[in-house]
Amino acid sequence: MVYYGDVLVDFDLLAEIEFHHEHNAALTITLSRAVPIDYGVARIESDGRVAYFKEKPVLPEYPVCTGIFVAEPKILQYCLPGKDLSADVIPRLLEDDLPVYGFTIESRHYDIGTFKALEEAVHFMTRSTPQLPLPASRNEQKRR
Repeated sequence: MVYYGDVLVDFDLLAEIEFHHEHNAALTITLSRAVPIDYGVARIESDGRVAYFKEKPVLPEYPVCTGIFVAEPKILQYCLPGKDLSADVIPRLLEDDLPVYGFTIESRHYDIGTFKALEEAVHFMTRSTPQLPLPASRNEQKRR
């Protein structure tokens, strides 16, 4: 597992691990179909006329990498000093025709590496409940 330390998301990790094994993947990338793009996007006709415009849309046909991966040990040989997993390693895996799969989720992920994103995540956490029940603490389990 590779899980970037500044990512917060609610999804079924065990389902992704099963998906990874079922597909005999070298690497499985967790991709979200629910992340809004930070900018407005437009579709422009050949004469320059704007045919479509949407501010900060969610583009489900272009899922976004969440920074969560399931990987086989063989990809470690690609993880050299100074190489970035997304920018360098994944393209190289694809060039070498290794099986790379995308596990898509409908949950939005939060990159909490900035104060703005952290505030969004706090807002999300205070208005929602987890999808899965949290395990009982060890003390509670011992009392049972």
